[in-house]
Amino acid sequence: MTALSGESAGQESGMKKRGIALVLGLVAGSFALQAQTTLIPFDKIEQESRPQLQRGSDLVATATEGYSSSAIPAAAIVSTRRTPAIIPPVADRNYILLNGLDLGMAMFDIGMTQHCLANHQCKEGNPLMPSSMAGQVGVSLGLFAYSAGGSYYLKKHHARSWWIPAVSGIFTHAVGVGSGFAH
Repeated sequence: MTALSGESAGQESGMKKRGIALVLGLVAGSFALQAQTTLIPFDKIEQESRPQLQRGSDLVATATEGYSSSAIPAAAIVSTRRTPAIIPPVADRNYILLNGLDLGMAMFDIGMTQHCLANHQCKEGNPLMPSSMAGQVGVSLGLFAYSAGGSYYLKKHHARSWWIPAVSGIFTHAVGVGSGFAH
């Protein structure tokens, strides 16, 4: 008989625990439901969090209410808003000017070379450059793209020598144009 009374006592304590857990779950659920339906005054919170800019000594007195005057320096109170950094564009006027001049000189060099080759007055000085116009344009555009990409990369990473690839292309094609005028 004692075994039966022990089982019923165990069942009763288990039922009490389940009942308490059920009641606690209902109470927690009602608090959660109330929290979901409560409106949060975001406008008021944002307005209170913004520093009010005032003139003169009122600023220090207003901002340091409840604090000792040595705890917060007046300069730290004036503004908490950061201005965004202004990032200059990479492809600015100087970049476009130098690389445009490089491309222009490349095309002028091709035109002068093709004119000179057509008149049989000269030959191509670069042994790796093809003699056809399409071949020369293809090679020159590839070299220009590599040069412009290199100068863009250098300028983007704030290297002072970003202009060297463009100027080297300008100089190289200026020598080709000069030899075309000589013949």
